[in-house]
Amino acid sequence: MYRCIISSFSIFALLILSYTLYCHFYSLPENHSPTIVTPPNEYWMEWDSQEGLKRQETSQYKANLFKLLRFYESQIRGTYCGIATAVVALNSLSIESLKSQYLENSYLFTQEEFFEGKIGETIDPARTKKQGLTLNDMAKVMKTQPLMVNAYEAAYFTDEEIRYKIMTALTNPNQTVIALYHRKELKQEGAGHWSPVAAYDRKSDSFLILDVARYKYPPAWVDGKAFIAAMKAPNDKGVSRGFLILDNSSFKGTKAVLNAEW
Repeated sequence: MYRCIISSFSIFALLILSYTLYCHFYSLPENHSPTIVTPPNEYWMEWDSQEGLKRQETSQYKANLFKLLRFYESQIRGTYCGIATAVVALNSLSIESLKSQYLENSYLFTQEEFFEGKIGETIDPARTKKQGLTLNDMAKVMKTQPLMVNAYEAAYFTDEEIRYKIMTALTNPNQTVIALYHRKELKQEGAGHWSPVAAYDRKSDSFLILDVARYKYPPAWVDGKAFIAAMKAPNDKGVSRGFLILDNSSFKGTKAVLNAEW
């Protein structure tokens, strides 16, 4: 009887071991591809879709697109959309940071070192890490750099004025546009969010947004009317969001700290 029990136990253990080995060596690997939180809808489409690629190819408003793509990166924290956007914008405009501790012999801006120097003296790092950057905060950050800074609270401008200002900036290789908008207006998951604006397609009236939350959404062509409404959407204090136009043309080769025009 004991032999029977031992024999049965041995067979059972052998079956478990065999199954474990099979799963280890022969099961298919998990798919870790990035996930889009919500699928494309009438307000946005993926930039590498057939129609998205066509818009990119035919757009006449993309002067700084490839520089932005060169330095495009994901935010490293949930509240760092503004910081990631600022890093992409400053690097694409060839603005030098303090020497990086992480990138050997490099003067590129990084999210990890964003608060070094004048930026950390201008805004509160602790509050920013917790709450992110407002439109006013971002303007203050950019004014510490050798740039002309123009900030626009969207509620004070018509749709046509906003569209024209952004379109014009997108034809200038010395300018970069960054926007603060509300995701809900685009039927996306989330609330207030910063990202660079990289291009405009006149025929479809759509803007190419390089979403810095790349783990949630890809770069996307966004309906122009909906995007402007998303910038006009007020925050929890009743203040509308908006956009900044950054210009390095007047200060190339300098490192002066400027009191740029609001």
